[in-house]
Amino acid sequence: YRIEASPAFVMKVNLPSPELAALFHSSRARRAAFITACNPASQPLSATENHQRQALLLQCIEQLGLHWLPGRGEDPAGEWPGEDSFLVLGIEKETACGLGRQFGQNAIVFCDSGAVPQLVVL
Repeated sequence: YRIEASPAFVMKVNLPSPELAALFHSSRARRAAFITACNPASQPLSATENHQRQALLLQCIEQLGLHWLPGRGEDPAGEWPGEDSFLVLGIEKETACGLGRQFGQNAIVFCDSGAVPQLVVL
């Protein structure tokens, strides 16, 4: 899960992320979620459809008044296309899961103050 911060970094599920911990410290966030609206239920959509869905997700994030960074979920094996995503800072786990469900996702990645990303199956 690539995060376009300054500098950019990669998070891996179940592995501590010192970069995420530093981001938490600098932003005063205690949690975050990595969420996409692309390819709901693992059904590939066109680039245009995914872009429109991402714009709607961003509207939801901004309506919640939350800060975010752009990201990209990438399959290390290269079997699934990368998906534009957002790292949403300060979001509650329940809210993040709700957004994931609203946009038809199978899972999100949630990180609490320990900065260890966890896959949350929806």
